[in-house]
Amino acid sequence: ILENRGNSPRTAKTVKDILSPTFKFGIRNNYCRNNPANDINIPKFDNQRYFTIETKQAQKIYDIIIHYPKLSVKGIFIFLLHGRRKKEVLNLKWENINISQKLYTLRDRQNKSRKNLVFPLSNLQIQILKEIGIRDKGYIFTHDNGEPYKDIRWHWDKIREQLDFDIRLHDLRHLIGYIAVNKGISLKAISKTLGHSNIQITERYSNISINMIEETL
Repeated sequence: ILENRGNSPRTAKTVKDILSPTFKFGIRNNYCRNNPANDINIPKFDNQRYFTIETKQAQKIYDIIIHYPKLSVKGIFIFLLHGRRKKEVLNLKWENINISQKLYTLRDRQNKSRKNLVFPLSNLQIQILKEIGIRDKGYIFTHDNGEPYKDIRWHWDKIREQLDFDIRLHDLRHLIGYIAVNKGISLKAISKTLGHSNIQITERYSNISINMIEETL
């Protein structure tokens, strides 16, 4: 089915990776005799996202976000500009924030690496948190009724309408890496700044200090 339904190799691989352990469970419990996912051959494909952006384009995105009228949404985009993933930002709580030490923590259940990650708070992040109003607990980025944001697609579309080039929401995360590489910052520092999800790379870069992340940002 995966080979004949017209899916891209990337999608077919994702489906195969999901189904394979399900069949293994079935074999283990005598629900089926073999794992048909083993017979699926996925064509090789390039999984790399090639991202380029001009300095003036990056500046335009930054300016739009800094002047975005909705305070809580502006805060979400600011954290995205600091290399965080959308899900990580939307799930951030005040319990994750340590203003006095200028640090915030992503718990293992909040990030792809499944480890507790600690990042420095930039002056820009601290400023937006203070504008929102620092509290002891609860979600940081909420609607006026106190409910946390589940999606920001509508707001991102409003930002894209002001741009004369195409960019995905997730590319805000790539923005730091792309600019930092072109500024000569080491890949080690960039990887630590982005909270790299590859466990081998995470271990390889484990000696990078908070100061290096601050320098990258």
